Amino acid sequence: RVCSFLERVFPACVSGRESHPVQAFASLMEPDTEAQKQEGGIKEHEGTIPEDQPTAPCELRSIFAYFGGGAPVANVLLIFLPLLVLTQAKYEASTNNEFIEWRLDLIDGDLCNMTGTPNPAGSPEAYVKPDGYDKGCRWFPVNKNVPGVDVDYTGVMIFGSVISMILSAICLVTLGPLPDFKTLRFPILMYSTMLWVVMLAIIPAFASTGAWIGPLVLMSVASAAWALSFESCISGYVMVAIWNHADLQPLRTDPNVAASIRELGAVKKEGGVASLKDADAAEKIEEYLRISESLSVRINMIGSLCFISFQFITLLIQVVIVYILEPDEADPKDTLGLRMAVLSVAVVAIPVLALSLFWMKKRRGPEFPTKGSIFLIGARRAIETTKLLYKELPELLLFITGRILVWMTTSALLQTAVLFLEREFAMEGSGLFVCMNFLFYIMAE
Repeated sequence: RVCSFLERVFPACVSGRESHPVQAFASLMEPDTEAQKQEGGIKEHEGTIPEDQPTAPCELRSIFAYFGGGAPVANVLLIFLPLLVLTQAKYEASTNNEFIEWRLDLIDGDLCNMTGTPNPAGSPEAYVKPDGYDKGCRWFPVNKNVPGVDVDYTGVMIFGSVISMILSAICLVTLGPLPDFKTLRFPILMYSTMLWVVMLAIIPAFASTGAWIGPLVLMSVASAAWALSFESCISGYVMVAIWNHADLQPLRTDPNVAASIRELGAVKKEGGVASLKDADAAEKIEEYLRISESLSVRINMIGSLCFISFQFITLLIQVVIVYILEPDEADPKDTLGLRMAVLSVAVVAIPVLALSLFWMKKRRGPEFPTKGSIFLIGARRAIETTKLLYKELPELLLFITGRILVWMTTSALLQTAVLFLEREFAMEGSGLFVCMNFLFYIMAE
């Protein structure tokens, strides 16, 4: 509820239209005056609708469709792409002069037959398990550094993940607030969606193991674009859908409710809504908060259900693809199965996302603030929100900080888990997918 409140308040606060958060909230419940429109309020644009127009059923469908269409990207970013880059980098490390050795189960396990000697390098059976070796024997590069970069082959993916997270953070801070203004939400969503879909569609073209840096770069760009689409644009559409839902329209248009919210900003905090003089208005505000919270839970739960359902269905398809196209033991550089698993996400996403964008309405928001760079709006929002929460709701600030740290840790663990399982246990195929999904759903819960 507080987050919904802040999302609505800060576009007005940043533009200087209101000086107090509660007053800004109240002003958003009333139509803009002509003076406000001339100052930098809402401009008329052909093909768009006002930000406060009631939510259409098709807009809710578009939100749920986008949750479903964008969900499978998580499979790629957390499982298949790290495994693709790892497979390519590992093979490149094996091309060093030291070649490979065979060890029992683990990267530092006992040498098979006490020697770990492979078949002659360059022979057709160079990577085939020599006769007499135990079933658990697996090959590992003797020199684990990737030629040309002198970095451990698992370290390559870790560096890529760090760069991807930094790029996503910069993107969200600088570009994240822009969809809240003017008519930018729809075009930013459309172009960022096209960007990450195209990036994922291009990745399968990098068949050569020496081109491992290509998927890594494309992954970073796709990850940032995907984060911008979901965390900024779709989250904004969810807030607008809740704010303008038909169930809230009678209360939003009630002048007594807006007047009472102004009064609520002036009375003592200790009294809360109960301190309002108008008991009827206080009751309506309580009803407004109850309905908005119920709508928020319902819309987000349906969105989460669509996300998990599409993610799971796509994962089954990807596992089948990898299993059918499993490479021959003699050719470990064959990554066709993994690359087709990545491509399947784009194939699934394109029709669902196209339908989502078709249903979505183009809404108008406020003008940009007249002072300061538009790319610093996000930084100013973060600072002002932190100050407000520290002053008014310190417990909520502590909770949000902890939540951020939990998700950062979860993301880091998921991104490195596939590397750990492959490197330390030489896990592959179905065993790796089962473990990764177990970790994913447990951590998501």
